[in-house]
Amino acid sequence: MSKYSDEQESQKAPPEPIKMGIEGKEVSDKVVLTSEEIKKRCHYHLQKLVLNYSPKETAAIMFEFIQEYYDTDSKDRLDVQLKRYVDMLHKREEKAKDKS
Repeated sequence: MSKYSDEQESQKAPPEPIKMGIEGKEVSDKVVLTSEEIKKRCHYHLQKLVLNYSPKETAAIMFEFIQEYYDTDSKDRLDVQLKRYVDMLHKREEKAKDKS
């Protein structure tokens, strides 16, 4: 039972939300995040790669990462899927330029 009356209890400020750092130092791996939070956190780690490694090293690191987590049940090779994705990005950028 609370030592405060109902009126005092309702006047207390709500607890502040937990602040999640982009680096994820204070966030458990099991915490469910929104897609925007995940995007920010991935962006942070990718920026670290780009800033701390040469383009050649970054490409090698990313290839190893993708190869490890690549869906092996897919009918297409990784390089074919990557080419399609890059082509799709270029088309999306062209459409965005056309709209402006």
